[in-house]
Amino acid sequence: MAGPPRYVPHRALPAVGYLPGRGERPRLELAPTCTPHVLDWRDREGYRWGLDLFNHGFAWEAHEAWELQWAASPPGSVERARLAGLIQLAAAVVQRQLGRESGVATLGRRAAHNLVAAGDDALADAVTAWAGAGAALPVLAP
Repeated sequence: MAGPPRYVPHRALPAVGYLPGRGERPRLELAPTCTPHVLDWRDREGYRWGLDLFNHGFAWEAHEAWELQWAASPPGSVERARLAGLIQLAAAVVQRQLGRESGVATLGRRAAHNLVAAGDDALADAVTAWAGAGAALPVLAP
């Protein structure tokens, strides 16, 4: 069975995912934060690389990739709100992997709030269902 789609197929996924406090922190090859010739932020390699990482089980790595994109995004923008929500979702996944359900609940609520602010109510609902009831983790798309 095929896995989730790849949005940056020329980049190899990591061999192993990282969990804080468990093993050595890997050096992650991150995509450039600024690609000015790409006007729509959803088409930027760094954003899409984070989607690939997240969808293929590398939540910590996706969090790291999206943080660079978030830092370069305009304050108050839809882009910044969506990235904040995705960063918090990735952090919630890491919390679940570490067995810290209180962190999952808190970060899940924050992620859903930011995703609603970005106009993505459907993803916010999916995040809420995952964080609260253990529904399947959503596959992300640009």
